[in-house]
Amino acid sequence: MMKIKILNKLFVINILVLLKRIKTLLAPSFTVLFLGLSSLFPCQVFSSVFDLDTSALVGSTAGALSVEQGSANYAIPIIVPPGISGMKPELSIYYNSNSGNGLLGIGFKLGGSSAIYRCDKTIATDGMKGGVGYDDNDRYCLDGQRLIAIRGQEGKSGSEYRTEIDTFSRVKFTGNYWTVDTKSGQTFEYGNTGDSKIEVQGKSVVKLWVVNKITDASGNAIDYVYSEDHVNGEYTLSRINYSNNSVRFNYEDREDKAIAYQAGAKYSQTKRLKTITTYAENNLARSYNLEYQYSGTIPKRTQLVSLQEQIGDKYLPKMKFSWKRFGYVEPTRWHRYNTWKPPAVISSKMRIIDVTGDGLPDILQCASSSVTDCKSWINTGAGWRRNDAYKPKTIINGKGVRILDVNGNGLVDYLQCDTAGLAKLG
Repeated sequence: MMKIKILNKLFVINILVLLKRIKTLLAPSFTVLFLGLSSLFPCQVFSSVFDLDTSALVGSTAGALSVEQGSANYAIPIIVPPGISGMKPELSIYYNSNSGNGLLGIGFKLGGSSAIYRCDKTIATDGMKGGVGYDDNDRYCLDGQRLIAIRGQEGKSGSEYRTEIDTFSRVKFTGNYWTVDTKSGQTFEYGNTGDSKIEVQGKSVVKLWVVNKITDASGNAIDYVYSEDHVNGEYTLSRINYSNNSVRFNYEDREDKAIAYQAGAKYSQTKRLKTITTYAENNLARSYNLEYQYSGTIPKRTQLVSLQEQIGDKYLPKMKFSWKRFGYVEPTRWHRYNTWKPPAVISSKMRIIDVTGDGLPDILQCASSSVTDCKSWINTGAGWRRNDAYKPKTIINGKGVRILDVNGNGLVDYLQCDTAGLAKLG
């Protein structure tokens, strides 16, 4: 038996994992490994343990632990019936300590699906920042990887792409759906069915294209079926069909509903995954049953508390997750930092705002009613440095002046109305 404990920014994992086979319940052996990462932030702790039952099947639900890019990860593979020529879905339930409250509660997600979606412009790739507007200025990503157009116009029929970190896959957009040809000879289709084309709520604009089919060189296929809630702007994976086998997903309503908006489009999360059931030619093969609780915090959030694998009418030992919340560690007094001493007298004539779009606050000041007296200091990350290339072109503290991002490119603009009521943009 292995006991693994990980302390991370948001979560601490204390995972107790049963070894591959239990030859006897009377003489268990333990190996302990401790990995610690300090944190000064509020944490939630869960521990995963097997609840042993002598009437249960001998064995355990498999899982694998890893630590990547500062995150604690734990993956539980979903075992599905074999497919022809090895064509079967690769599914998992996985935990990431930096993940929020998702389809399986805090930190947990369902792995194995894929999607192409609209994403932001970035300075590194596009030379400018820009949010999603559901128009021709949007850029596209495949499972977190930015797609770079190498042929045709971005987002137009016939355009071709490669992933920013090249995976040697050929990505094409037909104008209606996407295809991805991989180096292994498989072809992925995205959005080539009505249910796999997820639209912006109340509009005909597609916000993401989810995978609807995977085909190998011999024509063997895996088909994905989705359920879309047009009212709430939510979609869920409902079924996967392959080689006369299937995987079916069942959901339940949740109390900790979430609503978000992007460029006016509504995104909702009203469901959570309840069961995953696999069938071999319509015969029940295996199922995974999930149980939840709500956190005692405000706002309350879903927490996965157990996962039990069922094979036929027998059950493997239940994997349980217990949660504990740590409090804040707050500073007790103010500290003086001379490095960040303001370069000018703080007054109503000063504006602190990010003018370069690098996420750091810069300083603008117009000391008089003359624009020639305007100055700017750019934040270097270690202090402020005078740089008049960014000094205001108008009196920023004058009447009728507003500083905002008008065109959504991530950079500030000046909006001013003169005495005649006419607007000018600087």
